[in-house]
Amino acid sequence: MGFKKDIENFEAIYNEMALTNLKKIGKWDDKKNRHGYDKASIGILSSPSGLQKLERTFNKIGNWDFNLYFVKLPNAWKQAEKGIVDPYKLEELIGVKWGRDFPFPEDNEVTVIFTNNAAAEKVPLTPWTIAHRIGHAFAATFRSKYNDNSIKYYDHEISRCLSDLMECYGVTRPNSGINHNLRYSQDYLIRDLYQKIGKFRSARRGELLRATEFYHEAFAYWLLHDGELALNPAPETLMSDNKKAWGNPTGRTYRLQNADWANEILEYEFKPILEQLFDYYIGSHIGTVSIM
Repeated sequence: MGFKKDIENFEAIYNEMALTNLKKIGKWDDKKNRHGYDKASIGILSSPSGLQKLERTFNKIGNWDFNLYFVKLPNAWKQAEKGIVDPYKLEELIGVKWGRDFPFPEDNEVTVIFTNNAAAEKVPLTPWTIAHRIGHAFAATFRSKYNDNSIKYYDHEISRCLSDLMECYGVTRPNSGINHNLRYSQDYLIRDLYQKIGKFRSARRGELLRATEFYHEAFAYWLLHDGELALNPAPETLMSDNKKAWGNPTGRTYRLQNADWANEILEYEFKPILEQLFDYYIGSHIGTVSIM
């Protein structure tokens, strides 16, 4: 009884601080049914230290105000990665009611509701993972907005930067086999570039499962550094694939031929356009409610 009361008091205190609406909703005392959450994430979100770390991390973000809700209810997990939703349809979608289960958000707040942690990678909901998955939620909003000219602009500019970067390694678009829209390309050359310029752990360890995950990881880095993105310099080499035969790489190695141009593109074109994209993500979700 005493420990449970301490938990309730802890959460009440933290609900009054800068991340005012860090809140769990639903059947968090149900030990048998995880309702879409993995065991490790339930442990993190059920401990004072886990909540404190999350609150402390997001309090370092000075440019935007976030409301984070974690819903653990039957069938809520089926509604995932939807992006912006009509808050008045939340009861129909996931069984929670706007204005009853959580307060009406202010116009300057970004509200994200988590309904599960069922991602294929099964990474627990640490502050970094939460920031990463917020990026997924925001990207989901624009998947249904096919005529969003701003997103088309960012797609074009990112692809142009990548095309120019590939030329610095002697790779030209007509002969490279890379998709026309390089931002969404799954060519291993692009993934190898991302893993070498990214400053986050998944890049350092070569653990980007898909090239497109770079954007969500870069968003998490940018968000948790309060709107500042940093990249490593252009690598000396890029590989065409990561396959090996008898312990030796089987792919082709492309060597950097113009380091000055490559680093100029990264620092003054690629990084700024990513920061602008992420700022657009945030700006488009202020005063809204999103489901992750």
